[in-house]
Amino acid sequence: MWSTSLFASSGNVDILVSQEGMPLANYTLKVDNKELKTDEIGFVTTEVDVGEHKLTLIDQEKLKEIKFKVVKEERTQLIVNLLNEQVIHDLLEPESKVQGDLLGQQKEMGTINIVVKSINGEPISNVRIFIKGIGTSQRTNSKGFAKLKVPLGEVTLSLSHQKFSTQILRKVKVEKNNELTKVVSLTPTGLVLEDFVVLAPSVKGSIEALIEVRRKSSSVADVMSAEQMAKTGDSDAAGSLRRVTGLTLKDGKYVYVRGLGERYSATLLNGVALPSPDPSRRVIPLDLFPVQFLDSMIIQKSYSPDMPGEFGGGSVMLKTKSMPDKFFIKASLSQTHNSNVISTKSYQGGSTDWYGVDDGGRKLPESVAQGGDADVLLDNSNNHALVDEGASTLPEFSLSVGDSWKLKPLKIGYTFSGIFKDGLGYTEEERFRYRQENGEFVQEDNYLRQKSTKEKVLGGIFGLTTELYKDHSLTFNYIGLRNSTDYVAILEGENAEGNTVRVTDREFAARVLKTALVQGESQFKDFNNTKLNIHYAKSNARRDEPSRISDKYSPNKEGVFVYNIEDNTAYQRRYYDLQEEVQDIGFSVATDLPWFYKRKGEFSVGLSQLNKDRVSSMKRFGLDSTGDPCGADLAGSLDQIFSECKSSLKVANVTQPTDNYTATQKLQAYHFKTTVPLLSSISLSAGMRYESSVQRVNTISPFEKDPILSELSTYDWLPGSSLTWKMNKKMQVRLAQSETISRPDLRELSDTLWQDFETGYDISGNPDLKATVISSYDARWEWYFAKRENLSFGFFYKDFENPIEQEFQSGSDPRIMFLNAEGAKIYGAEIEFSKRLSFVSKWLRNFTLSGNYAYILSEVSLGDLKNSETVEKDRPLQGQSNYTANVLLDYEHKIYKFNASLAYNVYGKRIAFAAPEGLPSIWELPFHQLDFVFSKRISKNLKVGGKIRNLINPKSAFRQGDKISQGLRKGQSYTLGLSMEI
Repeated sequence: MWSTSLFASSGNVDILVSQEGMPLANYTLKVDNKELKTDEIGFVTTEVDVGEHKLTLIDQEKLKEIKFKVVKEERTQLIVNLLNEQVIHDLLEPESKVQGDLLGQQKEMGTINIVVKSINGEPISNVRIFIKGIGTSQRTNSKGFAKLKVPLGEVTLSLSHQKFSTQILRKVKVEKNNELTKVVSLTPTGLVLEDFVVLAPSVKGSIEALIEVRRKSSSVADVMSAEQMAKTGDSDAAGSLRRVTGLTLKDGKYVYVRGLGERYSATLLNGVALPSPDPSRRVIPLDLFPVQFLDSMIIQKSYSPDMPGEFGGGSVMLKTKSMPDKFFIKASLSQTHNSNVISTKSYQGGSTDWYGVDDGGRKLPESVAQGGDADVLLDNSNNHALVDEGASTLPEFSLSVGDSWKLKPLKIGYTFSGIFKDGLGYTEEERFRYRQENGEFVQEDNYLRQKSTKEKVLGGIFGLTTELYKDHSLTFNYIGLRNSTDYVAILEGENAEGNTVRVTDREFAARVLKTALVQGESQFKDFNNTKLNIHYAKSNARRDEPSRISDKYSPNKEGVFVYNIEDNTAYQRRYYDLQEEVQDIGFSVATDLPWFYKRKGEFSVGLSQLNKDRVSSMKRFGLDSTGDPCGADLAGSLDQIFSECKSSLKVANVTQPTDNYTATQKLQAYHFKTTVPLLSSISLSAGMRYESSVQRVNTISPFEKDPILSELSTYDWLPGSSLTWKMNKKMQVRLAQSETISRPDLRELSDTLWQDFETGYDISGNPDLKATVISSYDARWEWYFAKRENLSFGFFYKDFENPIEQEFQSGSDPRIMFLNAEGAKIYGAEIEFSKRLSFVSKWLRNFTLSGNYAYILSEVSLGDLKNSETVEKDRPLQGQSNYTANVLLDYEHKIYKFNASLAYNVYGKRIAFAAPEGLPSIWELPFHQLDFVFSKRISKNLKVGGKIRNLINPKSAFRQGDKISQGLRKGQSYTLGLSMEI
């Protein structure tokens, strides 16, 4: 037996106060000498020491006190019903039995048969039923049944249980000589369904609700609730996910699950796949999703056959807000400042830049796009001149509204959320590059890069849901997200030839995602409880880069930086556009299997089809000298030089043969899955998925007659199974095994050259790439020893066949190339915990400490890659950190409605790039981040809050051997805001 004495030295009492059976809000009472007040649903809870206690109702003379006891590891529930002439109370103590009262005989009475079940169909005994206007109550029997004698007409019933949410049945019509039967489903405390009044202050997206999802999942999964996102103060999904066990963040956008790169993770929105607006990566950047749009995130770490087969480290499933139970409106306003930002560099853009949309002034003129004279690009409207700007930004604003209507048998509801964010950033980054010379490690480049960034986020989500008899629903969601960045970067220092240069980049780019999703769910209880789910989604992703301008100045003999019109590499202008469309359609059918050991099994089948189409186009222009003299001041701005030296310069089209391509993927999938209870405490979930995928990439060269075709076809059987052993009500063990696949991205299959937008490196695809096959094994022990308190240990092992790695290829044209290694292995252990600190001292009862730690090891077998130029022949997988850790210290004072959190995150070192020419790999060093978040409710509808990000502000660094290759400080950010809720 497991000892729990360390984890439970106190207990809880939940008190529900009603008047004539209805909740009584803002009612004052005392537990011992502690004064408390009920909330809007007549509920109050408090933590007390184990033992005997008393409840006193201050304004009730007829009832001096109610005695009750608290048992460790359990909750005591006290239900008080105030009537005109008396006070009725019902005490639900753990391990105590209270006999139910019978209703007194009255004239003109009717009968209601109540059958109470849990959401999984099992009967619930000892459910207390109150009847408005009657001071006695009755309890359900072992079959969840109770027969009530009630007055004729419309009555209101309250159903309450210490482990389930209270439900109120209003306007139940009772007729003479007509016996009425009502079947009621209750959900565990923390989960919220229609018409439920929750006994704890929990809502949809609460921690308790998501813990319950995790407990009942047949897979190894972690959850992140809306409540947790609020506590950590993260603004987008990417920032929140780095708090999850074994997850790290790359470039602030891409999630690494268990240390594996973004190619081994997948993102689903309400169960459907999404396209990526980033041409360099196959997964969608998760910083696109504001937390205001999300109800929860589930990170599934073990594969299930009803999920897409491209599964490596795990899948991130984003769940948007669902239909509300009643009208609500929420709004927030906040302001953020970064400590790095004192002044920034900018240039004159367009009239609509203030909300992140280009007004068309940057884009390539139509005449040039059609092949006309490109010299018009030298016009003064280019606005190359840089200006100094301050550090002010517009406030961040968000608005959410929703409502629902009951038009029996229909229920219709909607939600809408919109957000606008204005961000400003500034960094100073040191950059170094090294080479081998006579056996020594010699510095080659030495730069300082100053980057000023404006970031705008504009987005909205609309959801419309229709329910029929609660068994059939149809939901429509539309999501539009736009994230634009406008930056100026000045790179100054010595290059490999020993020359001093100053390179200035100006870039405006917008990432846009639009998704329309229709989902239908039906349950046919009379046909073996069969469930039908269908979905259709159409998504469009785009990266629109209407202008990127780069220029190079070098010092003359006097040391003044001047523009060299004779250098045809000193100026480049680029126009880029990537658009991708994804259509995802599918359905599944699930039906109950016969009862085994008083538990139901389930069998499901499904099919889906995904079609992906991508078009990528780029045009590049440079400047050639005509030989005519130029009398302009070459130390001045480019606008001035272009104006005075038009006859000396000629715009040249330098678009490369591989700059444009089209690509498609067609993926068909079929699956079956069954869940069977092998014993009363052991259940097995197993199934198979078949996927047929064809990927085609056509590189369209303007200089070649025929396009270059690359194709990869895969046909895979992908099994997955898991075994769950429920040792007792609070403890369980999971085992999981699967085989999955990771296919190359469309761009990676083309022998083309492009530039990574995040790093600036040139990257080449490889048409000979193979898909990676992954065998995975998981084991996890979970212990849910108290409300919001849990402990888990997990182990995992993965074997990779043909893992895709990035390797540097040196020479006159250095680049990064994708290659298949022979194999790789990764294994590790994870621990997660959450514990209230009341067991240490009663003074710490408002504190909760939670955290997680993952230790991960991997090894790559390079195979044929041993002929590559990397010096490490045995190394970890690229991007895999050897450890990740998170700690969250949370303080919550319910009476004063104050909450504060201190959140710490760190990840271990990881290989950023395998370097060429016999040099050691470039490693990203650990980064320690500490954040502080607080909120205070100042009235019923208003709340003030703030956060400080990156409190210790360490240096973010990359190391090559014993030398630093990159280093910068991200700065601290300070946010203060006000939110309103009705």
